[in-house]
Amino acid sequence: MKNRDLNKLAKEVHENAVKNGFWDNKPSTKHCLMMVITELSEAVQADRKGKRADMEDFNDEMVDEDDKVGFDIAFGWWVKDTVEDELADVYLRLLDIAGKEEINLNSNDVTLNILPKENTFTENMYAVVRYLTSDRFSLHGKVLYSMCQIKEIAERMNIDLLRHVELKMKYNQTREYKHGKRY
Repeated sequence: MKNRDLNKLAKEVHENAVKNGFWDNKPSTKHCLMMVITELSEAVQADRKGKRADMEDFNDEMVDEDDKVGFDIAFGWWVKDTVEDELADVYLRLLDIAGKEEINLNSNDVTLNILPKENTFTENMYAVVRYLTSDRFSLHGKVLYSMCQIKEIAERMNIDLLRHVELKMKYNQTREYKHGKRY
């Protein structure tokens, strides 16, 4: 998935979110951005607890990724609710917005200020939240900037973000409508 076209991925993610009811009530932009922020908070909580994905054990367990039951068990055991999983959720929410708004993810329309390397994980998450909630930037800019920052943070943590996005998308296919939530 490393060389995947992000515009096509955004369209796929958005179509799946529509199919699963997340756009039924026509949520506002602020609602959608708040959902991104909740995922950022979940990533912070996973980091606080030291929850990291064990991809070696996951890969050892997964003889056949087409085995849905085996995949769900292995994902739940080795990947679910980890920093990697939550960062994938952040990225998925941003892709969903990009798909809905038809934001060109190959665009260079935004200044991509990469966060300082000396920042802690929580400081980096705060910086993304701050940008997402600023009225100074367009939605287009907020999405592009946030996606760039999350990708950079993941790379610094040696996380294959797009692999975790792929795994989360596969896991989400087995979940109930709206993942059992109200919105």
